[in-house]
Amino acid sequence: MDIPDRTLALFVHPISKTNNTMKTLKKTLRSLLMAGTVLVVPFAQAQEGQRKMDKDRAARAEQRTEWMTKELALSTEQAEKIKVIQLQHMTKIQSIKEIEDEDQRKQAMKEVRRSQQTAVNAVLTPEQQDRLKEIKAERKAKYQERKANVRDGKSSVDMERKRMQGDR
Repeated sequence: MDIPDRTLALFVHPISKTNNTMKTLKKTLRSLLMAGTVLVVPFAQAQEGQRKMDKDRAARAEQRTEWMTKELALSTEQAEKIKVIQLQHMTKIQSIKEIEDEDQRKQAMKEVRRSQQTAVNAVLTPEQQDRLKEIKAERKAKYQERKANVRDGKSSVDMERKRMQGDR
């Protein structure tokens, strides 16, 4: 039985048209899902990043307070006050980082650091203040030494090896 081409076209055309429509629909849905993912993921990451940053600030304030408690023999009351000062300082620093003008940002950072140091000193005893100044001076000297070594072409790894060999 011979079927004319025109009759066969009637049977094939609607099926192939349906298949093409399905393929197009699948491609469109796939594209929409990908576009949605591209738009939603950065937003979710930004929210997670903000939560992580808040946790990081609290953790850093806790670490700094623990360090100061250990090094300066802070009382419980002093430690609580220092922790609050540290958290306030970190929050101010975060808002200052958003300032676009570099000179204004640097000036604001200096002011916040000065105010933080004043607040910390108000909590510390004179002996603790002296000890903190000593620690800062030691750190500054180590930093200057490392900076000079780098400028002279000596790596910090080489300097650490020499120090370790001298300890033996």
